Amino acid sequence: GYSTAYLNDSTSSHVMTTFNWNIDSNHKFTATVKSTGNYDGFVSNRRNSVRIYNVFTPSNVTCNGKAMTYDKLYYDDYNGEGYYYDGKDMSVTVNCPANNALQSLTITMQFEQDWAT
Repeated sequence: GYSTAYLNDSTSSHVMTTFNWNIDSNHKFTATVKSTGNYDGFVSNRRNSVRIYNVFTPSNVTCNGKAMTYDKLYYDDYNGEGYYYDGKDMSVTVNCPANNALQSLTITMQFEQDWAT
């Protein structure tokens, strides 16, 4: 919003969402998304999507352990669950099912190659 109320450290005036990610030596991307706080009108059941660039097509994608389906026709369909690869900009987009934003969401993608191999 257009307020500095979040500066007063009250968790009843805003929601802060964190996104922590890592790619390990086995080419596994793991991201954790979680929101804290609250405000009038906050809808906690929401969908999350992530897009990462300069990667190859993943061999496995999950949202909270649920396997996501690959669909080459999802391009920019943020309402559909699953993932798609855009070869033009070498990006993969994952659209997770709705979940409680106040609970941790874990997104994983397993890649089989990197630029060095």
